[in-house]
Parts: sequence; structure tokens; C-alpha cells
Amino acid sequence: MTQIKFKTPIAMKCTQEQYDRDLKQPLKELGYVENDMDRCGNSYNTLSTNWLSIHNYLGVRKEFNNTHLIPTYNPKLYIALAGMTVGEDWIVGEWLVYGDVLFKVTSISNGRKNYKKGFATNDKDAKIVYRKATKEELIEHFTEEVEEQPMQQEPKKDRFPFALSLEEAKRIIKVAPTIYKIVLAQEWGENLILDGNIKVTEEFYSKLRNTCNDINLVLDEIFGKDEEFIPDGTPCLVRGYEDWGWNLRYADGKGEFYCDGFKYGNPKKWKYYQVLDINNLPVNE
Repeated sequence: MTQIKFKTPIAMKCTQEQYDRDLKQPLKELGYVENDMDRCGNSYNTLSTNWLSIHNYLGVRKEFNNTHLIPTYNPKLYIALAGMTVGEDWIVGEWLVYGDVLFKVTSISNGRKNYKKGFATNDKDAKIVYRKATKEELIEHFTEEVEEQPMQQEPKKDRFPFALSLEEAKRIIKVAPTIYKIVLAQEWGENLILDGNIKVTEEFYSKLRNTCNDINLVLDEIFGKDEEFIPDGTPCLVRGYEDWGWNLRYADGKGEFYCDGFKYGNPKKWKYYQVLDINNLPVNE
């Protein structure tokens, strides 16, 4: 069998939560390798294959080029297109066609041919009855599948006190920085254990906002967006990792922050940030 090489560079916007939940493991099983994934957030939010022009590298970027862009979040389509390979041989996870039926390969063991179970050997006989699915066939198949699904529920628009479901609370806790996981456990612990109603006050919600990019994206989906970005020139505290010390930076009004305390120049994205509150300054640990 010849060395496998992926053939279809693709890109799609997604959050870190979506990547971890829907895409990370299937792409790893296909043979993809993560590169520079720690920048995934509001600005760097386009997951791309063929990263650095290496066919099995994954990375995130602000923009895309020379790739097929999937316009809406569709993890099944992304994985299917990512599994397309060069040459006659196929791999486990790649999609084939038998007659007018598309199926995903689950096994390529010698002597096993059964498209209903996904068995497809790489011998000459199999290649007479099976062929690789085209990009157009996969797009048509998985786009139809998405359209047939129920519409996603709109983010809740009612405000405070906000009734939070247990599932929504778990989503917030999952992406929260470590120090906030402790705060959330103390605030919501009894309700999570007793399966009660979680009421979120506006004051507590404000504390959660702008703790990190990932939690902002989840809050946007659950509560609805407050405002798109921190206003230009607003003093903020930023850091790259949870165990780093805080640094003063000014927001650029577009989701990034000016460098070295200036209110102009080339901005930069930071993973953790919060609006400066002189009466409630954090302490570096």
C-alpha cells in the first residue's frame, strides 16, 4: 500500500469547545497532527487542514486561502472532506461509493467486503465495485443531512435572574479557567448535586464575562451577546496563560489589545483578559 496523503485542504470556523467535542478525536484517528492550536479563539477561529502546506497538519488562522471553506459549522462534512486521500488506495474513515450508496470505510482487512458494514479491502476486486466519493458528492450528502436536522434553538434573550439548565452550567464550567471552576463549584454546587434550578444574577454574570475567549463564546450562545468587543481605549488586564502575571493593555475595539501600554499600533490577541477594575484588582499568584 502506498503512503497516504490527504488531498482536500479545507477550512471552517469553530470554537475550542466544538473542536474538542466534535473534531479532535476523529481527525486524530484519520492521521492529522495538531499545530499551533493554542491560539484558537475569537480572532483565530478558522480550523484549517494542510497547515504550513503539510497535508496532515491542523492549525487555526484568522483567514483562509487556497482551501475549501465550509460556510457553516458542519463537523461531519469537515471530517469527511478531511479523510479524502490521493491515489487509488483508501483508508479507514474515508467515504466510498457503491452504486448510488455512500458509505464510510470501517475496515480494510483482507477478504472483507461488505459496504453495509463499511468493510472495503484495498484489492483489485474491491476497486471494481467501489470508488472514492468526490468532494461534490460529500458536500451534497452532508449538506442535505444538516438541512434535515431540527433548527437550533435561539439563544435565550430573557435576562436576570437567568434560569440556567444543568447542561448549560456544565458547558460553562468545562471551558472556565481553573480559578473560576472553583468559584462556579461553590456557587452552583448544591444545585448541580440536587438537580435544582440555577439562577444567575447579573452581578455574577458580569464576573464571568471576559475571563477568557472560550467562556465568552459559550456565554454568547446561552445568554446572547452583550456587545461585540470591549470599546477602543478601555484599560484591561491580559495574560497568555492562567499562571502568568497580569499586564496592563488597552483594547483596540476589535477584540484585540495594543502592545506595551500604548493606545495605538499593532494589536495582539490574548487568551485571558478582563476590563480593569481599580477597586477589584486581581493578585498574581
